[in-house]
Amino acid sequence: MTNTPEFESRGDLVKPLRQVVVADDGAGRAVIAHDGPAVIRNVFEKTPGMEVDRLWESAAGAEVPASTDAGTPTASTILPAAGETRFYVLTLPPDSVVESPDFDAAGAAAEHAAVMGAFVEAFEADGHGAHTTDTIDYVVVIDGPVWLEVDDGEATELQSSDLVVLTGNRHAWRNRTDHQVRLASVLVGARRLQAN
Repeated sequence: MTNTPEFESRGDLVKPLRQVVVADDGAGRAVIAHDGPAVIRNVFEKTPGMEVDRLWESAAGAEVPASTDAGTPTASTILPAAGETRFYVLTLPPDSVVESPDFDAAGAAAEHAAVMGAFVEAFEADGHGAHTTDTIDYVVVIDGPVWLEVDDGEATELQSSDLVVLTGNRHAWRNRTDHQVRLASVLVGARRLQAN
């Protein structure tokens, strides 16, 4: 049995998400196609306190109006290819969970790969969470604070309702608190310019 660091559960602040989807009924009328829990909810066992709620995705060249099930997540990865999108919510445990000497890094990596697919290949091998993706990311801090770390360890503290735009940059999320934090992200797949 491992001694995973204890942390404060956010209770009602980090509760299951309600997702409302408006779509086309096939006759040109807008209808509430879904009003309930997030379509795909992943609660991680090897990284206690981590959750990924996959809400919606679109293919390159997506058309509107969408049918009632058009954006239901089916892709094997939350990492979109150029022109695709992914909408998900990430709940992060405190950094102390993954910094614990009893943390099962190999088990967590396998679990992350099973849930997030090719997205895990974007993470650097040192296991500290820094990653670079060929995406433009629109991020809203739902429950903070959380720290956005960029090159040279520069970190910016973000509070609830703060907004972030990432343009294919190397970054890592840090949770220096004693409770979970939550971020909503829309990733838009892009083509990376080749360095000269």
